[in-house]
Amino acid sequence: MRLPLPHVQDHVTKESLPLPYVHYPSLYGTFIAFSGDDRVPYLCECARGAIENYIKFSLLRTCSGAIDDEDDDISAWNPDMLLISSRDFPLSVSKLSIKGIRHQDAHIINNLRFRPYICHKCNFASPLLC
Repeated sequence: MRLPLPHVQDHVTKESLPLPYVHYPSLYGTFIAFSGDDRVPYLCECARGAIENYIKFSLLRTCSGAIDDEDDDISAWNPDMLLISSRDFPLSVSKLSIKGIRHQDAHIINNLRFRPYICHKCNFASPLLC
């Protein structure tokens, strides 16, 4: 019998990085976002290629069920129905993909914000959460 994995949404910590608020994805998620005092999430420019590939593969998935683009409360949605899944990204970043869901927009990357040299790797720092 296979047990479901625990799912923790958008844990934010303050760390010594150029954008000090670090938005971690759910358990076993991949991509981390960063923000300043305004809490607007940015992804590091060094991850752009990986995120573009992620979106391309997400577009290949078959999505079932209807999604209401007007509903900003995506915490109850099936994460597999989002182009930017809350399983792999912090919830604050997944929300940015809402506009492209209905049309399976390959240009959803344009809704994401990137900045160079803001991540742990680029700053030779260790994440507080692993």
